Amino acid sequence: MQDIIEIENKHTSGTYAKQPLVIVRGQGASLFDINGVEYLDCSSGHGVANLGHAHPKIAEALYKQASTLVTLFETFPNDQRAALMELGHQMLERVARRPRALFFRQSLDCLDQSQSGFLQRQQFLREQRQWKAGAAGK
Repeated sequence: MQDIIEIENKHTSGTYAKQPLVIVRGQGASLFDINGVEYLDCSSGHGVANLGHAHPKIAEALYKQASTLVTLFETFPNDQRAALMELGHQMLERVARRPRALFFRQSLDCLDQSQSGFLQRQQFLREQRQWKAGAAGK
């Protein structure tokens, strides 16, 4: 156990204080240490772990995607990323159409700014693609 802690301390960024407990696996909302002792995971709000550990449907989806493609830099278009972006845009449009009485004024301002920024970025990218296509044709 001490070897694992020492290795992590040697290579860590130091952003988070390390706990004197080595966790080796998880199942649902439970974590298990190197000695098999079970703990309730009260820190799963970090990142994607809030879905629980070792859920069969999530593991299956991860396996399916990892068997196809793990990651791809944004300069290459991708069908899954495009579908996710389109879904996000549709959800943003639906939220923007809801009656303003459902939101606090601050939330609306934030939503308006984020939607405006998103649309401006989309316009910029369209113009950049057109410019590159024109420059390539010369």
